[in-house]
Amino acid sequence: MSNQFSKDELYALPLAELVDFSFDEKTVAVFPDMINRSVPGYSLIQSLTGLIAARIVRPQTNVYDLGCSLGASSLSVMNSVQHQEYELIMVDQSESMIANCRRIFSKHHTDVLVHVNQTDIRDIEMTNASMIMLNLVLQFVPLEARNDLLKNIYHGLNDDGGLLLSEKVSVDIEQDERKIDDLYIEFKKRSGYSDLEISQKRQALEKVMQIESVDAHIERLKQIGFKQVFAVMQALNFVSILALK
Repeated sequence: MSNQFSKDELYALPLAELVDFSFDEKTVAVFPDMINRSVPGYSLIQSLTGLIAARIVRPQTNVYDLGCSLGASSLSVMNSVQHQEYELIMVDQSESMIANCRRIFSKHHTDVLVHVNQTDIRDIEMTNASMIMLNLVLQFVPLEARNDLLKNIYHGLNDDGGLLLSEKVSVDIEQDERKIDDLYIEFKKRSGYSDLEISQKRQALEKVMQIESVDAHIERLKQIGFKQVFAVMQALNFVSILALK
């Protein structure tokens, strides 16, 4: 996939005006490089997605990839689930993401019925799901809309179905938050980003990405009704949570 896209240099030069971060054509053109260099443990998130899918995706059920971007999570499911008797529903609001996602998946030959839909993930009806993925997406959903979205996910899952939620998270203790943030900045520097790139992207994300603590995510999921909720991975300030109905 990466050969079809460019190196992330969106914030390499000083910008006269910083606009809010969005998943537009420029972002999509560098997205694979951006996410691999920006998210510690990203490859592990995809490995976990496939590992979990192999255990919980049942024949004659649906699998939803919400905020699918270019479909990395969906590819992990397809490569890991032995049977092909499920439907894969991929959803993203970005026109550029969906156009590129369709191009990527048109080259994959599979008996899995794949749907790639451009729409807001808050507007879809989910049914008969054995697995739903929400990887690095909820952080871009307004805080006041998250509870309703997660309730829809819960009601769309079959018994014993699971939600995999991956997020950048905050730390409750200020001193610990600073230490984790320092490590995250160092991670990005070692990934090849300059101080200017880190600073400009952080400013661009300020208004569009709102993060919460691990405890806040887990508590919300339990209140909605999930019977088992636990973190399955943490890499610095990025966490994956598995919630089973």
